[in-house]
This record gives sequence, C-alpha cells and structure tokens, in this order.
Amino acid sequence: MNDIHRLRRSVARFVAGAMLAAASVGAAAQSKFVYGAAVPSRSPEAAALNKYFDSVEQATGGRLKIERTFDGAVVGARATLPGVRDALVDATFIYDTFFTTELKSTMVLTDLAMLAANPLAQAGATNETILLNCPQCDADFARIRVRPIAYNGVSPFELMCRNPVNSLADLKGKSVRAASAFGLMARAAGAVPVSTVPAEVFEAMQRGQVECAVAGGVWLRSYSLWDVAKHVVDLPLGQYNSSLFFAANANSWKALGPEHRQALVDRLPFLVAEATFNHVTESSRIRAEAQARNVKFTAPSDDFRSFIEGHRKGEIARAISDARAKGIDKPEQLVETFVRMLAKWEKIVAEIGGDRAKYEDALRREIFSKVRY
Repeated sequence: MNDIHRLRRSVARFVAGAMLAAASVGAAAQSKFVYGAAVPSRSPEAAALNKYFDSVEQATGGRLKIERTFDGAVVGARATLPGVRDALVDATFIYDTFFTTELKSTMVLTDLAMLAANPLAQAGATNETILLNCPQCDADFARIRVRPIAYNGVSPFELMCRNPVNSLADLKGKSVRAASAFGLMARAAGAVPVSTVPAEVFEAMQRGQVECAVAGGVWLRSYSLWDVAKHVVDLPLGQYNSSLFFAANANSWKALGPEHRQALVDRLPFLVAEATFNHVTESSRIRAEAQARNVKFTAPSDDFRSFIEGHRKGEIARAISDARAKGIDKPEQLVETFVRMLAKWEKIVAEIGGDRAKYEDALRREIFSKVRY
C-alpha cells in the first residue's frame, strides 16, 4: 500500500512539474512581441512608438519585451502587410495605398485625403470611423488575419519640387510622386503621377526621375527631402488619413496574455496623442530648419490655388463613385460617417484648445474604451 501511495505521489509530482514547465514555456513564448516597420527611426511615429513600448514594458515589469526595428530593416513598405500577415513580424505600420485590393475599405478614407483637416481631428475621426463604425473594414482585416490597433494623425501634405512652380503650367507633363487622391489631383493638373514608396522618393528626385512629390512636411527631415526638394508650394493639400501605425497579426495579438494585451490597450490614447502631437510640433521645427537649408516656401499662384479649390469640391462624390465601382458595400455611408466624425473631432479639438491631457481623455472616452480588443 505504501508503494502505491509513493507511486501516486511521484506521478502527481511529475504531472505538476510537467504542467508548470508547460506554463513556463507558454509564458516565455508570449513574452516577446516583434514590431517591424519601414518608417524612418527618426520619424514622429517611431519616436512615439518607442516611448509607448518602453511604457508597456515597464508596466509589465519587463515580462513583455517588445523588439522594434524601423527603416525597413525587416520589412519594406511593400512588404509590411504580407510580413505581418505571415507573422514575420507581430506588428507593423501599414500604408494601405500599397495594398488597395486587400484594404479597399480603408482606402475610401485615404481617397478623401484632400478633405484638409487638423491632424488631431483627423486622428480622432480615423480611429473612431475604422475601429468602431466600419464593418467593411472589419471584414477586410479579418480576411488577411490582421488587427488594426491604432491610427495617428499626420502633418499636411504639400507640393515639394526640385524647381520653382510659379503657375499651374509649370506642372504640365512633369512627373510627380503622388498616391491615391493626390495622384488623381496631379493627373488633373496635367502632371504624370508616379507611385514611389516614401523611402525611395529622395533618390528618384535626386536622379530627376520625378520633378515633384506630394509629401508630408516631416518628410523633409525624415527622408532628407530638404536636400533635393528646394521649392515647396506653401498650400496644405490634405493628409494621409489611414496612417495605420500599429497593426498586429491576429494570432500574435490573441496569443498575448490578458495582462500584456491590456497594458498595450490602456496606453493607446497616449500612443495616438504622442505621434500626432509629434507631427504638429515637428512640422514647425522642420520648416524652420528647412528654410535654414535654403528650402523656399512660396505662396501658390492664383491659378494653382483656384485649381485645388475647384478640384477639392468634387472629391466626396468621386470617392463614393470609385468605391462603388470597386464593389465596396454602402460606400456613401462610410464616407458620411468619416465626414461626420471629422466635424465631431474638429469641435472636440477646438473645445480642448490643444490641451494634451484632455485630448488623451477624449480619445479614451470616445474610442479606445469602446473597442473590443
């Protein structure tokens, strides 16, 4: 009988030890999360992500380690979606303009780029629209096994050129790096739109392959465009609305323990605010530094301004028509939602008067406390 008891105790200890070992292996397997992106390490998004990930690691007592790579070290701009889908990285920054088939629903918002907005309002409107009010977007992301976690607001895009643009005629026949709605605008202006990933714009412009680029103000520093684009038409054209700077592989996200996942979710308002405020403050600093590097910011010619104003008026109808042609379900509702959210967040931003803490509170209250992660 004693032998039987000893055998039972041995078996129990073995089973308990095996369970503990399995649990330890599972915890270890979930303790590392890999973020890889193509954006420059000195970009506003990278700076915000590093602060955010540092905060998350501290909150978990170092039990969650987040490895980060930028500058396309692991995935280039055109490899981000397949990279995160196939778990080459657990999370990344996705430009939907390079994946228009897979992310056709968020492209509806991207196609509304010329609805110029305050970056803070844009960030709020984009997150609230896509994360809470876009079943079409949910279906697109489910098909590619990716979770959209957070979008940020970006500085306004402007026309940056190697040579002066003194009239609309100066763009006729010129190659212009421009994507989505900006590409259509360039074509309507008589230019030749060229699709070039951000990291390749400097070389393309340096070699004369493109004369101009429609790009964000922070690109002057992030991609060193101030060394080749010496002339900027000082007129905000719009912005990139669907800046998905935190997209996660669905399985990698689910595999995170509840504590680790909650630590990431709790700090999303900080992440969005940090990246967006970075864009706002860095734009002013970069403009001043660009001028010191002999970059000329010149007022738009009357015909160029009139052209932009006229072109912008037809963008909502055009975006709906294009989306319907691509087979997107109820695109008019999606556009109406985004336009309504822009108005809502413009009001919120005006009311808080640039108060960072109040902005984070609004993001948490209106969006991130409601998203089911």
